[in-house]
Amino acid sequence: MEIKNTKLNDYIKIFDSIVKEETLENFIEICNNHNFEAGKIVGKNGKNIVEQNTRKTDVWALSNLNSSLTTVHWYNFFQKVFGLKYIEYMNFFSNNRVGISVPNIFDIQVLKYKKNFYYKFHVDQSAQNNRQWSGIFFVNDNYKGGDLIFSTPCGTSEIKIEKKKNRLVIWPSNFMYPHTVLPVTEGIRYSIVSWAQ
Repeated sequence: MEIKNTKLNDYIKIFDSIVKEETLENFIEICNNHNFEAGKIVGKNGKNIVEQNTRKTDVWALSNLNSSLTTVHWYNFFQKVFGLKYIEYMNFFSNNRVGISVPNIFDIQVLKYKKNFYYKFHVDQSAQNNRQWSGIFFVNDNYKGGDLIFSTPCGTSEIKIEKKKNRLVIWPSNFMYPHTVLPVTEGIRYSIVSWAQ
């Protein structure tokens, strides 16, 4: 068996300009006028709780089962956009040897980080969340701070992702990819996160 000499950052892939600028500007305007809720994490008892020492962000959960047609529209739109990029990501590593079907995207959230909002180092996969791939889409970049940073599992080095509007970053959700969002120091950071299996 051949073992490739790969690094962790080989599995962090970046896709730029995935949405039309006009569509993105319309979405930002909707975000500016939408009501968000406090973000939650999975607590020790397995239930979702607000715990702002770990995660201080506001969330708009997108769903196709929502009474709001706006939410349903954006859920369907981003599910299609992200789904195509997840397939492209998986095909890149399979070298097209296997047929990749559309991944099951089971959660899409719009995140709003105001000044001093952050998310400490964490991984996306857990016993409660069987996530295999994670994605973050940078909706805007006109803010300061709020950097997305990956760490090696032992914490010996870090990978900082340059913030760029209309950029999608995809990586494995497992324990090898702890990541953080540093505190926003100026402006509002909007991003969309999704997970697939």
